[in-house]
Amino acid sequence: MKLLLIGPAHGHNIEPFLDYFNKDNKCFTEIAYSGKNEFSTKYKNIKFLEIQKKIPSLISLTKSIRKADFIWIHGGYDIKIITLIVFLKKTKTKINLNFWGEVVPRRITTKSFYSFIYKLLIKRIDFLQCNWYGTYNILEKDFRNKLNMFPWGMEKSFFSQQTKEVSLEAKEFVNKISKYKVKFFFPKSTSIYAKHDLVIEAAHLYNQKNINKDYVIIFWLGNSNDEVLISKYESSIEKYKLKDNIIIQRHSFLNFSDIKFIWENVDCGINFVTIDQLSTSILEPMLMKKELIISDIDAYRLFNTKYDLNLNLTANNNEAICKKLKLFIDGSNIDNSVLNHRKKTIEKEFDFDKNIEKIMEFYSAKISS
Repeated sequence: MKLLLIGPAHGHNIEPFLDYFNKDNKCFTEIAYSGKNEFSTKYKNIKFLEIQKKIPSLISLTKSIRKADFIWIHGGYDIKIITLIVFLKKTKTKINLNFWGEVVPRRITTKSFYSFIYKLLIKRIDFLQCNWYGTYNILEKDFRNKLNMFPWGMEKSFFSQQTKEVSLEAKEFVNKISKYKVKFFFPKSTSIYAKHDLVIEAAHLYNQKNINKDYVIIFWLGNSNDEVLISKYESSIEKYKLKDNIIIQRHSFLNFSDIKFIWENVDCGINFVTIDQLSTSILEPMLMKKELIISDIDAYRLFNTKYDLNLNLTANNNEAICKKLKLFIDGSNIDNSVLNHRKKTIEKEFDFDKNIEKIMEFYSAKISS
């Protein structure tokens, strides 16, 4: 099968897919990307094609579209690219549009020109894939016949008991935070959907009311960050005198074993957002048996209910977040049986290697039928 992936060539979201298809000798795999390329030297069995607004690039992309048996669109959802694919592909070629989050699904279901164009394109697309029930619920009413729900999960090194070499950067970071008694870890890109601002306000409120300030909150920045927001957060941290309690951590691209090592050396994961898919920043701490304080939003409520996880869901306001931080700092710990149940659930349901096999079996059967 000739597979064409459309998506980023950087970041942890796409990396497990490239890792899998690099080893899969049943597929000739190509990825068409724009922006950064972090993986072409690592994955020698995958062809990398940069999408540029230049005639030679567009000719190459057209050839790849025409050759493909299966086109899997990841993440970006650029209408121009989708339009090109829809009208240039061979008749028998199947298209899978994989939604990574809630933003595009919410726009599609509004009454707007954007929605109108998108729905026209979807009529010519074979499969719509969601990674979590939050996005699935948004789209189910309008697109049930094309919609598939396939959770991804985490890369195999998270489940491995073998100890891998940890990078100097990860070791230095862990050493940097070791002086704090309580360490909260917030791994998320800055965006209008991530509520780093509420966490800053909550920390400020906590420090006004409490003597014990032996804690740190780490904003571990993601792959794509809003620099304007970072500057705003830095100013707030300075204004509230929180430099000893909040660290905004920039970093290079670290491998999964480094991230696992960092989780082993923090105490509690936090994740405050307005919308989200089920990201690894939620799965990782549960696998590592760490407590997790997260937003009370639809995506997390559905997750909590489906797997009976007893998650610490918290309203998106500074007072509620402050109370949860205080409880944890003061030593309120969740029962170990709950942590064990969460860990077993992640091991069973969210192993990427097992899940991608099921996903590819499904699409291979559809393509060959």
